[in-house]
Amino acid sequence: MSGIPSKGKKTPRNEVQETSDVEFEEEMRNLVLAKLRNMADKIIREEIEKEIENKLSRKKISVARRTRIYKKVIKEVTKNVPKLLEEIVEEQLKRKEGKSEDRRVSEDVEKDIAEKIRSFVQRSMDKAIADEIFQKVKIEKRTQIPTVEPKLGIIGVRHGQVLMVFIFLAISYIQRMDLPIAIIAMTNKKQANSNQDFLEFSWNGFIKSLVLSAFYWGYLLLQIPGGIVSEKFGSKSVMSFSMFLCSTITLFIPLATILGNWIGLYVMKVLQGFCQATFIPAVYVFTSHWIPPKEKSKLYSNNYMYDAGMQFGVVSFLPIAGLLCASPVGWPSVFFFSAVVGYMWVLVWIFVAANSPAVHRSISREEQFFIEGSYGFGEITIKGVEKHIPWKPILTSVPFWALMAAHFGENWGYFTILSYGPTYISSVLNIDIQENTLYTSLAFFIGWILIVIFGFVSSYISSQTIHQLEIERKLWNSFGFYCGGILFIILGMSHTTRAVVALPLLMGIIGTNSAVYNGFFSNHADLSPNYIGILMGLTNTFGSLAIVLAILFVGKMVSNFHWAEVFITAGVIMIFCNTIFVIFGSSEIQPWNTPQNLHLHLEEGVDLTDTTSDSPKKIRLRKSV
Repeated sequence: MSGIPSKGKKTPRNEVQETSDVEFEEEMRNLVLAKLRNMADKIIREEIEKEIENKLSRKKISVARRTRIYKKVIKEVTKNVPKLLEEIVEEQLKRKEGKSEDRRVSEDVEKDIAEKIRSFVQRSMDKAIADEIFQKVKIEKRTQIPTVEPKLGIIGVRHGQVLMVFIFLAISYIQRMDLPIAIIAMTNKKQANSNQDFLEFSWNGFIKSLVLSAFYWGYLLLQIPGGIVSEKFGSKSVMSFSMFLCSTITLFIPLATILGNWIGLYVMKVLQGFCQATFIPAVYVFTSHWIPPKEKSKLYSNNYMYDAGMQFGVVSFLPIAGLLCASPVGWPSVFFFSAVVGYMWVLVWIFVAANSPAVHRSISREEQFFIEGSYGFGEITIKGVEKHIPWKPILTSVPFWALMAAHFGENWGYFTILSYGPTYISSVLNIDIQENTLYTSLAFFIGWILIVIFGFVSSYISSQTIHQLEIERKLWNSFGFYCGGILFIILGMSHTTRAVVALPLLMGIIGTNSAVYNGFFSNHADLSPNYIGILMGLTNTFGSLAIVLAILFVGKMVSNFHWAEVFITAGVIMIFCNTIFVIFGSSEIQPWNTPQNLHLHLEEGVDLTDTTSDSPKKIRLRKSV
């Protein structure tokens, strides 16, 4: 009996077998772990670099911040890797069930590792970005801001900045509209009830079209350089200097015209156009720092502010211009007025404006970090990194050329009314200058009101429905272009000289045009948030060419009283250009939006899964060749 082993004891053979199994399991664990560590190292590198590109490529984050975020992500991910690998080893060993002939890692393990690491990387990236953006706030206990959206007052510093931009845009159009009104008094004092002591110029239709188009020749030539200058030197300085210079030129227009006749006027308007070429690109750069993405659907976004500011300038200035032309000072007072309001704006702007919330002297920390925090997760340009403009991809992009076509068509139609509407009302409808400016002002006032209505409708639809942005852009654009084009054609085919017929049609054209600011005018940011200033400069250049061609064409036509051809042509061009936009336009961010020369890399030979060493991982920012 003693030779028979008891039930609870193990035989030497069993002991040998157990030892062998333990050794095999340990060997298997080491083999699998080594394989998984190699996989994890490769996958972590790929996933972190992918997330860096996806989440930081369009953020307002400097190189230093990007590097800190990169380190935080690596630290967070590598902290979880050992536990992750142990779990996968256990699963792998269970699958093997002690079979010595199969020591390979199963094919689905790499996919499993990649999926779990991807999840870690995404969570770590979000946390690292949030920590980086709010790190200054957490240091200051007295002004600590939670990561949730802070409670702000109804009116903040950002609203004041946007109001100043609104007034800036209004004044820019006051200075554009001074000549289309003043030229009526300059060439026909009797019809304008103007001061008889000032010169009256005998300009034919062709000369009128030349001086009316002069502004846009200057405006056209410096659009692209204007966008580059605004980004390089800061929008505050560019806007203040340009407005001061433009106002000074405007102030001397009457003297230049009296001394040099239409040639003097032409030169001064070209110089005025040079100055204003920087206006719109500078506004886009400025507001990109001040309007949080969450508030871009509100009425002080770029598109609404641009159109509303322009409309407000026209609406407020036209009645004043009519009175000034009929005043004892005569038509020169129109230019004096627009120059003085420009000087007044510059004086206020110098003291209240700042290029960004970070450098504003009186902004609260809550509002500053609300804006900057919003930008950290929003669609904004990369700062602190030199960008090379991808000219060839932009200029060969089909959606970009569809956008160019839309801008061309809208400018042709809109500026036909803006530049020659007062002349049409005066010469065809036989309405004097004071009534003329009131009717024209009413048309733009209707357009201004419709901007507000369309803005609320667009915001409501966006918040209540799930839809493609591209569909929304094209629907708004089609409403503005097709309705405006049809009204143009009706006005041309009617051959009417009756104000009761013509004025409602003109007002309808201006009113329906307000819809396009929810359409193509918002499409620049859709295609490329990083190069919005460049895109705006390019399309504005092409659009300015449309204005010049339209004014010269209208000047030629109205010399022979061919107003019907003027309106029908404008309608056909608008319909044709919008059709191009509908077919070929897009709201998808284009591949060339992300700079291709910027990539974050780990130094070769760094083991990301090694948590035994206290030495930091080597990280570098490198530009790819």
